[in-house]
Amino acid sequence: MSEKRKTGVVDPKHEEPGRARPGAADPATREKKEGKRKRRRSHQRESSRVARILTAFAEVLVIVSVIAAPLMLGSVPLWSVGVGLALSVMAIGALGVAAFLEGRALPLHPVSLLLALVVAWEAFQLIPLPPGLLAALSPRAAEIFELTLGGAGHWPAWRPISLDPIATGVAVTRHGSWLLLFMAAMALSRSRPRRKRLIASLGVSVALVVILAFSQKLIGTDRIFGVYPTRPGGWLFAAFVNPNHLGAYLDLLAPVCLGLALHVRDRSRAALWGLVFVLAGATCLLTLSRGGIVALVVALTVFAILRRRLQEPSHDRVAAELPGEHQSWIWAQASSLMHRGRVAARAFGPALLVGGTLATGAYLALDPILSEVHTLIDQDSMADEVRWRIWSGALPLIRDFWATGIGRDAFVVTYPMYKDFAGQVTFSHAENQLVQALSELGVVATVMLCVGLASAWFSVARRRDLDAMQVGLLAGLAGLALHEMADFATSFGGVGVPASVALGILLGAGLRGEARGKGRRRRGDPASPKPDSMGRGNSIRSLAWIPRYLGAAPLLAACLVMVALGSSSLARAWAYEDDEELVRVVARIEAGDPISDVISTAMKRRPTDHILPLVAARQSIVRGNVAEAMQWVNLAIHLAPTESRGHLLAAEVLARAGHKRQALLQYRLAAQWGQPIRRVLSLAAVRYPAVEHLASAAPDTIEGRRELMRFLAAARRHDEALTIGRKALLQEPEDVELLVLAATSAQRLGLHEDSERFSRRLLSVDAREGRGYRLLASVKMAMGEPEGAIEILEEGLRMLPRDVSLSMQLARALLRGSRDPDKALDVLAEMHVPSNDRTRSRMHALRGDAHRERGRTRQALEEYRTATRFAPDDHRPWVSMGDHLMATDQWERALEAYLEARRRRSTSAIEARVQRAEKRVEALREFRARERIFGDGEVELPVPEGSR
Repeated sequence: MSEKRKTGVVDPKHEEPGRARPGAADPATREKKEGKRKRRRSHQRESSRVARILTAFAEVLVIVSVIAAPLMLGSVPLWSVGVGLALSVMAIGALGVAAFLEGRALPLHPVSLLLALVVAWEAFQLIPLPPGLLAALSPRAAEIFELTLGGAGHWPAWRPISLDPIATGVAVTRHGSWLLLFMAAMALSRSRPRRKRLIASLGVSVALVVILAFSQKLIGTDRIFGVYPTRPGGWLFAAFVNPNHLGAYLDLLAPVCLGLALHVRDRSRAALWGLVFVLAGATCLLTLSRGGIVALVVALTVFAILRRRLQEPSHDRVAAELPGEHQSWIWAQASSLMHRGRVAARAFGPALLVGGTLATGAYLALDPILSEVHTLIDQDSMADEVRWRIWSGALPLIRDFWATGIGRDAFVVTYPMYKDFAGQVTFSHAENQLVQALSELGVVATVMLCVGLASAWFSVARRRDLDAMQVGLLAGLAGLALHEMADFATSFGGVGVPASVALGILLGAGLRGEARGKGRRRRGDPASPKPDSMGRGNSIRSLAWIPRYLGAAPLLAACLVMVALGSSSLARAWAYEDDEELVRVVARIEAGDPISDVISTAMKRRPTDHILPLVAARQSIVRGNVAEAMQWVNLAIHLAPTESRGHLLAAEVLARAGHKRQALLQYRLAAQWGQPIRRVLSLAAVRYPAVEHLASAAPDTIEGRRELMRFLAAARRHDEALTIGRKALLQEPEDVELLVLAATSAQRLGLHEDSERFSRRLLSVDAREGRGYRLLASVKMAMGEPEGAIEILEEGLRMLPRDVSLSMQLARALLRGSRDPDKALDVLAEMHVPSNDRTRSRMHALRGDAHRERGRTRQALEEYRTATRFAPDDHRPWVSMGDHLMATDQWERALEAYLEARRRRSTSAIEARVQRAEKRVEALREFRARERIFGDGEVELPVPEGSR
């Protein structure tokens, strides 16, 4: 046997014919395997093609979400939340399927896990818990449930932590959709072209919003899209009802436009983005949002700092770039100076854009902008700022619910229990996102969220490979964070969606490579992701206990959960909107259902809502059940101690029960907590008209005494008003308003000496108080001293030359006192033209009177007609015109003028004028009829007896 056979090695050349080689496949098998490989490659190519299509589809959905969020009325309405949820679920679902087809998974960043935990905690606040566990987690919530639900038998029972489960469900839907968009933007941003397109979509969104804002301003409409009303106070509003939210949106994205202008190389595109930045910055100024203006300045400052830090190299790096023979300290310094010169030259562009922004805003609305900025440095304005009071009132709320919070978006129904200042405004948010998060999420969840977001921002800011676009995103997020310390714009998708996408873009840019599979990086593998400039393989390498990738199956399961939770939450929110629910509650009660059953069932959904007990109390009063009304009123006052409507209802219930002293106290509390004092006095006067009772119902303050005097004067009880004024002036002898009211009441009573004394004291307190001159002149006219009145008015005009009322009163005194129409016309010609239409109407009527005194019939008639055009609803110009026409024997036209006056206001004097004119017109018609019968002979016109 040969040596080769002994060793088992067979030479192919010596193989026997027809015998197969061991381990070799036959041609059929080889063809079958080759076919499998081809089908596998074809399947992979097809999967890769489908994955690219799905990825592009997800990118389009994210871009649509970014652009649509601010245009859907700031994503405040419920329907916009549903649209945002659908877009985010489809986007992340498409990315998950694409990752599954390509054999990879979406990356999981620590911030993703953190935000997911926060959303999960918000969802946990919706889960019903047993009473014992709920009392252990939130003792204060258990006390509230015992108070509001215990009497109806709905407690103890399984209840969620949230005090407003419907609103919390909507918040979970909103924030969950933002989380999905954040994850989609982070996954897409690992690709540089997609990242650039996403950032560009943020700039396009800003451009559309700015175009909409200026278009609506040019058209002159005060409604969004010509349909939705806006809140007064902003010079521009775009698609945001609240101008402060528009300011926050521009704080976030205006620096992004600046980054785009500095990043693109094409000059035309750079100029276009620069124009968008200038218009966006000017729009932010024109919103007149103080927080928006300050935050924009801070955002641009952060942008400049980060850009300078990235563009300024160290001396070692400059020296390393030089040739070996020139690597000296001197050459390094020279090169560094040259580099700084180039940086300074490049900085001219941003400075020019910022200057253009300021110039545009100043050109369009300089005075309003300066007025708003001045309030930031005015101590009185800052001391009166309502936000300080909201935050101070929220501190006890945070203390009582520090562990679990009250539930997301439950602030609006819980804060009335803690509000400690007067005002009829409903505060839906804390005007500070940190305070709001502490109230609604609890201390632990809020600290975790803030620390996580801040660490993510600083981790990105420390990187040295950022471009101008990413610097713009960082600066915008910093400006938005500052703005939210005095606002709540990120509570809605108009600002929350672009902020989530911006954060996802920044964190996605730090993920290196398109990692495939689930294995870890092997040492020595050149295809695996390499460490970045800071020595990290990716953003999650240091957290070995966190799963590196999020698989497609859990992701799709989370999407299904979001769809189910969001659909049910939005359906409940639509079914139980505040106005609609109250309408249904009132309809059921009016139909005869028991009040306790209806209100208790409604309060199961919102146990801290004080409006429902108020409705129950009002309906109980209508049914005449005073005892039941008192129970509901007590509950309403406990849930909202500073709600003035509850105190008004309590006063009415106590008055019906015969408790006068307690009723008057409740009237005073209603006025103290923001109800108009005049309205409170009107309601109290129905049952307690005596002045001493009204004094007990009014607040024991100077303002309360003033309103009491005004109320008594309006009721023609001038003697009692003067008595109240005398007592009040003993406490505040130099109060201008009290002196004016006292002088007016004394004049109405014919006490001219007292009125003159009060008027002169008023002028001694404030020599520039025009009412003092007018009151003193009126007294002189009433005392038959027109020359003295004219002298006083002329003295007042020397002190206050632009006072329109003084000029008109002087002209009237010249016409009626000294009969000097020429001087009256001179006074009216020199007076400052009033801006109020009704005042201008009276000015023209006075001119008409002066022309009538001079016998200028045509000029007088023209002035009267002008007066009626300025104030078409005022009866006095029509009366003056009628008197003038009657004096010139134009009886038919005079009758028409009197009839126009009667249509606007029917008084006995106008009715007497109408009757006199009708008699004249009737006599005129008889004369015309007689003239037709007897020809052209002279016939004496009969004048009705007593018509003159």
